[in-house]
Amino acid sequence: MGKQVVFTSKTTALMFLAVAGFGLLQGSRLLDQGSGPYSSQPFVIAGIVAGGACCILVALLSYFANLNDVRPVFAASLVLMAVRVAVSFLSDASLALTLVSQVSAGIGWMLILLCWMQVFVSYRPVYAVPMIAVGYILDLAIVPLVNAFFPEGRHAAFLIALGISVVALGVCLACNRSIADDMLDDAPPHASMRELAVRAGLILYAIFIVAAPCGFIIQSDILGGLQYVQADLTAFMGIAVSFVLLVLLVVFRPQKRTIDLAYPISIICLIFVLLYRVFAAGDGYVSGSMMAAFLMTFFGVFWITFVREAHERRLPAFFLLGLAVGTAQLSLAAGRITALALHNLAAVQSEQAVAICALAFLAIGICAAVTWGVHRLERVVLVPTERLEGGVPAAGEYPVARESIRADGGVEQVGRSEAEQLADTLGASGALPTVVSIAALDLLKETYGLSRREFEVVAEFSTGRSARYIADALMLSEHTIKSHLRRAYAKMDVHSRQELLSLVDQMEARIHARG
Repeated sequence: MGKQVVFTSKTTALMFLAVAGFGLLQGSRLLDQGSGPYSSQPFVIAGIVAGGACCILVALLSYFANLNDVRPVFAASLVLMAVRVAVSFLSDASLALTLVSQVSAGIGWMLILLCWMQVFVSYRPVYAVPMIAVGYILDLAIVPLVNAFFPEGRHAAFLIALGISVVALGVCLACNRSIADDMLDDAPPHASMRELAVRAGLILYAIFIVAAPCGFIIQSDILGGLQYVQADLTAFMGIAVSFVLLVLLVVFRPQKRTIDLAYPISIICLIFVLLYRVFAAGDGYVSGSMMAAFLMTFFGVFWITFVREAHERRLPAFFLLGLAVGTAQLSLAAGRITALALHNLAAVQSEQAVAICALAFLAIGICAAVTWGVHRLERVVLVPTERLEGGVPAAGEYPVARESIRADGGVEQVGRSEAEQLADTLGASGALPTVVSIAALDLLKETYGLSRREFEVVAEFSTGRSARYIADALMLSEHTIKSHLRRAYAKMDVHSRQELLSLVDQMEARIHARG
């Protein structure tokens, strides 16, 4: 169990400020009709692509170049949004200036969003998850409130909401280190890095096959003169769905495996929305509002997922969230570009044709997912995995097969051992050169009751890997790696790498004796 969190008045105030600031950021994006994934303005797709590509770049820099300092990212977002705000006051901006504005807005919005995700990653998931959900409710309520009370002040409301959000973000980032220290949870993750990689890949793929058809529909409706994203109906639908989501998250506190089910459920919901559009072709406003509300809620779900993972593994928000947000933006842009191309070819014009094409998007994506990743989905969603701390799983809990030594000294491959899986996962197949060595490591784990994580560290360390290399491969801190190694050394009663290798030799000798 991790340490108990002590809530002070400062902590509580920062939590409320984070919720309000995040909600106002998303609300200001909806108020800004001149940019964003739902806008109809010239060069807006260029801005979406630029924002998505920037998120991917930030994620790569975070992983390969240790870009973890949020300050330059925050500063860059302020400069870019200042350009967007300045151009918003011009009624007759040139095409070149409009392009600059869209690219600046596309990148600026995404950088601010990543900074907010960095704030939420500092909180334990039990607090961050409902905070994000409440922020979404506030976000969706802003547009109908402005439409009801300030119908002529939309631009002013956009500037005020954005300004308050930026100030709130600055305060939260200034206090982020103290929040992270208070919220530090010493409990280990409840899944292996292999499972994280598989889950993340599946979620990114789900983002693509959901966002691309939605982008296609949005662009098609924009070309048809249908505007529903900033409508009150969309907001009310989104608020209702977000409220239900908040209740489910707070009351039931679903685990990762349960949350993962939200992605196939989301795809099914989108199919029903599109089918409604096919059979109620004259009601594009309602079906469009349903789709927009669904898409916003879907984005909230995957943000919740990756914020939770980043906190548990002490990963920078820029890495996982950068990949997710970048994938979402590029997928939306791909859908919009496809719709634009088909419209220019006069291939898709009617409401029904638009919906059928979107369903085709989904069908292709689902078929590819089934063909490529069904076994991975089973490992992640259906098969319980071993706890990282706490020894060997119960029978049938984790299907790890073993090699069997034949009487003639040969090896009969019954399946893949944990050491082989580890070699595949970490790219260390050359570091575990023989079956005997692999079997020796497996026997070492069984003999001394090493946990899964301790086994992973010991296996890599025995091949000559440094603690730094292992930390990078497992996406953990070097301190955490050394802690696992110390515990493993204590269990095995060894004190150096050489003593560890001698113990592995003993395991090999024992295997030979059995043969």
